[in-house]
Amino acid sequence: MLAGIPDEEAAKRVTDRMGDDGIDGFAVPKCQAGPPVVYLVQAKWSAKGNYNLVTDDVRTLVDGFRKLRTWTDLHPQNPIRAFKSEIWPVVITPEVKFVLAWVTSGENRPSDGVKKYAEQQAMKAAGDEVTVETRFLVLEDFTKELLRAVTPAGVEVTGEFIHSRGTDAQTQSLQGAISAKVLGEWYKQHGQGLLDDNVRIALSHDSGVNAEIVRTLLEDPWNFWFFHKGVTALCETWKFSGADARVAPVTFRGLRIVDGAQTVSSIAAALEKAEQKGPTAVADMARAEVPVRFIKLEGREPGFGARITFTNNRANPITARDMLAMHDVQQRMRDDFAVACGWAYLIRADEDAPEEQDKCSVLEAVIAMASARLTAPALVEAAADIEAIWPGARDLYGQLFGARTSTAEVWRRVRALRIIRAELQKNGACTTEREKEVAVLGDLLIAHIVFRRLGNDGIDDIASDWDSQLANVPGHVHAALWDLTASVEDRLTKKGAPAPGKGFKRVASVLQDDKWLAKEIERILTSRGSASPGGTAPSVPMPSAPEFRLPIRGVHEARGRRCDGGFLVSADSMAGLDDWPSLTTPQLRHRRNLRGSLGLVPSGRYLRLTRDALFESPSQTAAVMIGHSANGPDQWIAPDGRSYNMVP
Repeated sequence: MLAGIPDEEAAKRVTDRMGDDGIDGFAVPKCQAGPPVVYLVQAKWSAKGNYNLVTDDVRTLVDGFRKLRTWTDLHPQNPIRAFKSEIWPVVITPEVKFVLAWVTSGENRPSDGVKKYAEQQAMKAAGDEVTVETRFLVLEDFTKELLRAVTPAGVEVTGEFIHSRGTDAQTQSLQGAISAKVLGEWYKQHGQGLLDDNVRIALSHDSGVNAEIVRTLLEDPWNFWFFHKGVTALCETWKFSGADARVAPVTFRGLRIVDGAQTVSSIAAALEKAEQKGPTAVADMARAEVPVRFIKLEGREPGFGARITFTNNRANPITARDMLAMHDVQQRMRDDFAVACGWAYLIRADEDAPEEQDKCSVLEAVIAMASARLTAPALVEAAADIEAIWPGARDLYGQLFGARTSTAEVWRRVRALRIIRAELQKNGACTTEREKEVAVLGDLLIAHIVFRRLGNDGIDDIASDWDSQLANVPGHVHAALWDLTASVEDRLTKKGAPAPGKGFKRVASVLQDDKWLAKEIERILTSRGSASPGGTAPSVPMPSAPEFRLPIRGVHEARGRRCDGGFLVSADSMAGLDDWPSLTTPQLRHRRNLRGSLGLVPSGRYLRLTRDALFESPSQTAAVMIGHSANGPDQWIAPDGRSYNMVP
């Protein structure tokens, strides 16, 4: 980080031992322009991040620096002595430069007094013979360095910026124009990397506004500036080259476009067509000026870039899903997951792919946090409409994520939720139709019971042993399923047990009774054991039933069976990708709810069902799975070729 040497080489030069004379590490880069440099480091570990570098730390390293220059004054047991052949020839080089660095995992930067004292003492120890520089690094510096390696941070690009007004020093912004050809080349080179913080991916160039952008650039490039609003981009820093003229080359580091994804991708598409036409068309595109605004984030408070992204996208319809991607806490989670867990935390709608063990969708994180933190009534609302726990008019999301939300807690909740859902899906987990109905319709409630039984002690502390409780999750899942099923059975009995094979709607109604569930779950948790309600009606055993198949565009199929008066579709069934206008409002809502809760996930040009799902009827099931209205009794086919309505 300081010297630019490989991590493995740096690790070998750690000298933090007894008798180290305050020199905890060193580096002597071998390949660099200019005079040789010796880096001397003193490190202070702080597990809680509250260490403050003080003048005593300064004196210790400066004394070590002074002793190193004589060598004979070093402590006899100083580990740096083993590296004499590497370091001493450089130390005695006349033009050598020393960099003294004080580093800590603490959050607080040293005071101006400490920094000034370090500079004075270092200069005094160096005298007039060598050059010396002082550096201070704290936790934030290490975090930024790690993030640059593992998280989206924009791209580095260079192009000619056309001024329409000077740099605004107060707002740290550039406003003017840039050649459409330059912008198109940036996108062709970096693709989606140029759109790291944009809430949407680039869409097709064949219709609507995008097609108009392409047409204007090819047919009327000189007037492009008048017809299109342009783009807004964030960057960490910029650097101008050459004279301060109206048109000046500038290099942007960490550039990402946050408003104008469609414009930029369409410009790239137009550039490809211009290149096919020939040099004249390309030259014409180079004359097209795109209105642009660059905003520098260096020195800004955390979350400032996310606020810019949000406010600049409000001109377009902003969905609750888009708001998840723009929330600064979720952007922090994305960075923290990469550094602390080695996981990719996917926040944009086009990134939802949660099944790999080293990936996690923000949707999965929201569901996991909701299962743990929300009340039973709120979870009933979420089961009916998953967007209830997304950002928006309702305040449930605010109970899940905030400035103090710990990455450790989210990471652990997600892992536990995956175990919970996997246990509920296992063959043999449900031995009766009633248990299957409760497992499918009440999965969030079961997760809530499990999280309550696991407890919260230490879950937000990455150093705690909370992870050891994950081994207990399967047992808690089966106990919670048994308890909740017994409670539902008791409730049905008291209201008049449904006839065999006719219980689905009654069970669904019980699991939507939020007031009863709130009291019953507290009773289950208080009892610390099975519900064992008196007078429980006998469960309906899982009967032998034919498995019906539903063709999906003649390529794939969905698989399902009757279940207590409803229709159960099996996990890994395929579904159509698109929502067609013929879907009724309830059918469309059911589809979107499955997608929002990761029940249906993209799989190529189709959707795949990740867990068993229950429906009221074969027609509702067929419509939701195909994506348009359908006659379920005719289209669900049994193994012997008979349709659903022909099988008794």
